Amino acid sequence: MEDEIKLNSANARIYNSHFNLAIIYSILNDKQKTLYYLEMIKQSQSASFHIIDEVKTNPMFDNVRKDPDFQIINKELEKKYLEEHEKIRKLLISKGLEPA
Repeated sequence: MEDEIKLNSANARIYNSHFNLAIIYSILNDKQKTLYYLEMIKQSQSASFHIIDEVKTNPMFDNVRKDPDFQIINKELEKKYLEEHEKIRKLLISKGLEPA
């Protein structure tokens, strides 16, 4: 997965490689590397609901969940998702479509 990131593979471009590495390092109880890969995801332009949900609920992150840096990352990912969702809602409205 680290090679995928270096090569900018499709998995790396959608941050699956980063997420998988964050889980692996969390399982290994390496908080620094877990947060490093989650921070890389946070730097992306947008965040997928899948990653946000997994960060919030996956028990593999229980060992870092209370860490202030983890909580900041979690909040920023959710904020990005909601901002992107709002942009899409406004675009739909501008095109005469009322979102559900």
